[in-house]
Formats: sequence, C-alpha cells, structure tokens
Amino acid sequence: MNDMKHSFMKKFHRSSLTAIISVAVMLGVITCVIASAPKPVSEPADPGLSDSGITRIEVPSNEIDTYARPALLAEEEPVTIQSPVFATPETADSSDDEPESEPAVESELPAETAAPETTAPETAAPETTAAPEPETEVIAPAPEPEETTAAVVTVSPEPITELYADKYKVKGYKIVKPGFEVSEYEIKLAATVIQLEVMGSGSELDAFEDTTEKYIEMLSVAEVIRNRVDSEKFPDTVEEVILQKVGNVPQFSPRETLEYYRQFVTKGAMAAAREALVVGVMVKPSNLCYFCATSIKAQFEEWNAAALVPDGKGSYVQWDGHLTTFYAGHINSDK
Repeated sequence: MNDMKHSFMKKFHRSSLTAIISVAVMLGVITCVIASAPKPVSEPADPGLSDSGITRIEVPSNEIDTYARPALLAEEEPVTIQSPVFATPETADSSDDEPESEPAVESELPAETAAPETTAPETAAPETTAAPEPETEVIAPAPEPEETTAAVVTVSPEPITELYADKYKVKGYKIVKPGFEVSEYEIKLAATVIQLEVMGSGSELDAFEDTTEKYIEMLSVAEVIRNRVDSEKFPDTVEEVILQKVGNVPQFSPRETLEYYRQFVTKGAMAAAREALVVGVMVKPSNLCYFCATSIKAQFEEWNAAALVPDGKGSYVQWDGHLTTFYAGHINSDK
C-alpha cells in the first residue's frame, strides 16, 4: 500500500514538473513572437496636414504608398504642393547618419478606409427684389414750330427822317424809285464798295473838306450799281452786279475783300447806298455805268473805248468827281 502511494506521488510530481516546464517554454515562445512583431511607425507632424491619430502602415508592395488622408485617396493624379514640402519615408533624402529602416512586414490590421466626404448643403441666398423705381410722368415733347423762310428785307428798317443829300446840300438831285427790290445785305455790300472806292477804309464823310462834293461822288458810285441792275447788259440784282467778273477781271476792284471790309463801313456810306438804291436819289444820268480813279483815266479810256460814249469832241461823256471820274456807257438812252 505504501509502495503504491509512493509510486503515485512520484508520477504526480513528474507530471507537474513536465507541465511547468511546458508552460515556461510556451511563455518564452510568446514573448519572442511579441518582441519580433513590427511596431507601428508614427507619421511626423506636418504643419499643413493636421490629421491627428492617423498612422502609416508599411506594406510590402512596389506600388506608391498612399497616405491615409481622405482628400488624397480620392485623387487620381498626384498633386504637386508648391508650399514647403516635408519629406516622407519614401521621398526623404537618405543620410549616412540615419539607420536603415526595418523591413516592412505584412500587417493583419484592417486597412483604414477614407471617411466619406460630407458636403455642406447649399443654401440659396434669399432673392432680393429691387425697390420699384418711382414712376415719372412722361411729358410729350412740344411740337416743333414749322420752319419758315425768313423774308428778304427789301427796305431799310430804319426810318429816313432826313436825307443826307439835304444835310450835305446836294443840289439838283431828283428822286426816281428803282424798279427792283434790294435786301439789307445788298445795301451793306454796296456801302462797302462806296467806302473803299471813294472814301477809304473807315474814313468818315465829315473828315473831308468839301463834304458836298464827296457825298455827290458817293451817290454816283451807288447810281452806277443801280443803272447796271436796270440795264439788260448787266446782271439783274445788286449782289450779282457787284460780284460780276468779265473773264477774270472783277467789275468792282474791291470784290475780293468786301466781306472783310463790311465791318468798317461808315454811316455816310450806308446813307449813300440806301438813298440811291431804296429812296431813288439820282445825281447823274441813267446811262452812267463806269467809273475809275481820276489818276488813271487815260488808261481806263484806252481799255474801255468800245463801251464808252463819245462826246463828239475827241473824248467821252464824263463827270469828274473829287478823286473819281464817271463815264456814260452804251446801255440806255439818256432820261
């Protein structure tokens, strides 16, 4: 009985020892396995990438390692970042001082999946309606006045209270109303011819010694214009007579400067033009149609011999003025 008990106890102790040894060996093996397992590598902090808690898992693959960021996982092509780049284990420059990285082993950890992108619901801005513009009253435009043609002034607007012919004691004149109409513009044009032909630019009638003789001379120039308008051999209006040319020769020498010198016409020249062309004051016969400066009368008679009326004495019918000589022409019979 004692032998059996002793034998049983011996076997029990042997089995217990074997079990303890087996447990110790197993613990040692587990410890070695745990020690040799790869440790997770933490990603260096990136100021521009603040995905806390995301780690990189080294995978034994030749493919480009992807960083577990939702934005990059969704892109098909790599994006070049122009801001300072922080090197990752794949792109960082190797250095002799840095130890070689441990070979990556396949991890049984489940692959992380990109978090689904959340899009903030678009909220339409409330529509704003512009305040209605105040209604303005539309006023219909007033009808334009019908265009009317200004009537030609045929007589002087200034009433003639006293004739200059009387004021300056002209004797023997007669009044014969002209058979044509004359405008105020034509009166000014004729007055300019009178001013330049027998008075001089800007000279007043009262500046001459013999005002009577000078005014007769002024009336005679205006009468030449009148007689030409009445004649069939000359144009039919005062303006056309004054501006007429025979060939290239103006019939009145101041023709090219009349528009400029109109501003210098004096009251005496205007009075002579008005009295001869509107009132009808006549101091010479109606066939008086030429004149020239007395200083060149010989040349004038030579140039115009065919148009002048001979006096039967070897000369021509003429009247001498202060500085001007007037001639009768072959136009009308003497009245």
